[in-house]
Amino acid sequence: MALTSCLFGVTALFPQPVLSTNPTVVSQTNSAEANLKKGIEKGRAGDYEGAIAEFNKAIAIDPRNPKAYFYRGLTYYLLGNDTAAIVDYSQAIKIDPKYAEAYKNRGDAKSSDNDELGAIADYSQAIKIDPKYAEAYENRAEIKYSLGDKQGAIADYSQAIKIYPKYAEAYKGRGDVKRFGDERGAIADYSQAIKINPNYVEAYENRAEVKYSLGDKQGAIADYSQAIKIDPQNAKAYDMRAEVKYSLGDKQGAIIDFSQSIQIDPEDAEVYFVRGVIKDELGDKQGAIEDFNQAIQINPRDNSYYFYRGVVRYDLGDTQRGISDLRKALELSKGNLFGFRFRYRFKNIQSRRNR
Repeated sequence: MALTSCLFGVTALFPQPVLSTNPTVVSQTNSAEANLKKGIEKGRAGDYEGAIAEFNKAIAIDPRNPKAYFYRGLTYYLLGNDTAAIVDYSQAIKIDPKYAEAYKNRGDAKSSDNDELGAIADYSQAIKIDPKYAEAYENRAEIKYSLGDKQGAIADYSQAIKIYPKYAEAYKGRGDVKRFGDERGAIADYSQAIKINPNYVEAYENRAEVKYSLGDKQGAIADYSQAIKIDPQNAKAYDMRAEVKYSLGDKQGAIIDFSQSIQIDPEDAEVYFVRGVIKDELGDKQGAIEDFNQAIQINPRDNSYYFYRGVVRYDLGDTQRGISDLRKALELSKGNLFGFRFRYRFKNIQSRRNR
């Protein structure tokens, strides 16, 4: 979900100059504005607690300043306190019912708090106040898609793009909706997102996945490679490129990519497991056992890890420990041996990486 218009990195929107000639009122307002400005600067610097302290001072001096509540709400949101953020955004809206950005940000907080319908209502109100609010359309589209309203999501993404034709996130989001059913349309949207932002890692990754689903494996590898070039610490891209290489019969290449992924994220049991299976297929049974050992150490509750280690141990003549592993696998699976299917394991990696 985009936050392009509400983060501290943008220019603060301060109230219009005070028209009162009362020196006390002018002095109080100027003092509140000074605290507000200090709070925004601290927020930009990542000092969120210091920012809240400044916004508290501004509110104490001028409790009718909606921007003080707005920015304090934003700070709470960035700290993960959705409830406090919603309270402050609501107060900003109470003071200024036409505060479109407060509605949009309250929608973000409600979405984060799993109140999808409340979020849609707030985005809709923001759009009603400001029909050109591209980000509100984009965020509403994201919620609609999560609720299964694909056509509504596409309509909102399209409207965001119409308002702001260089909105890379909206193209990428619309591509996500299209990718299951309109794969060519999805590729076109991801390509446009990349054209706007050549360093858009997620757009490369998602385009690669669609290309792979269409059988364009070399195209998928090229996109994953570009994602890795942009972000060399991207474990997911190494994992998925490994899957494509494996499907092309390049098992050594897959092992190299999985090994790089493990270097980046040494606590991912599933990657050790899949690398172990491939090592076994290549005849490196001792290397396979080492990987299964590592996977079990990280996650001792996955039956497949014991099953495959048991099979390899049995192949090596370590009959007693092999049978012990197979019994453990059967115990964990409650007798359901259908769980031991390697071809599903790549999907497990992908789904976990996407969470």
